[in-house]
Amino acid sequence: MFFADLEFGKKYETKFLDYLENDVDRVEPCPPTSRFDDWDISVKKGDKYTTYEIKADKLSAKTGNFCIEYERSNTPSGLTKTTADYYGYFVVGDKETCYVIPTDVLRTDCSKEGVKSIRCGDGYRARAYLLRVSDYEQYKVEKKR
Repeated sequence: MFFADLEFGKKYETKFLDYLENDVDRVEPCPPTSRFDDWDISVKKGDKYTTYEIKADKLSAKTGNFCIEYERSNTPSGLTKTTADYYGYFVVGDKETCYVIPTDVLRTDCSKEGVKSIRCGDGYRARAYLLRVSDYEQYKVEKKR
């Protein structure tokens, strides 16, 4: 299951490039030495680098929630560990929709009182916050390429 999920995620890291502006100078994957904790994609435009954490979720289309991981096996992960500037989040259903959300916005929203936390993924060893997709319509993006 892990490798199928990894392959699914990598597919969407590649698809995410279609949602970037055409005038970027360079796109780089996360260095293997980072162990995937820092970010997934770095984009250089002029002298500025922007980093993205890319997620794709089939259940979001059914549940109406983003599932934002923050812990795995009692160790900080996901939102807690990433240094990415933005989350590129694909809701995958009959069609796919991409949202580009500032990581700081997600951190702020996940820390609000009443946000639900669940056990999920990898034999329920992960923990994640649930945020309503409908609250993030302003972050929806269209393909650029």
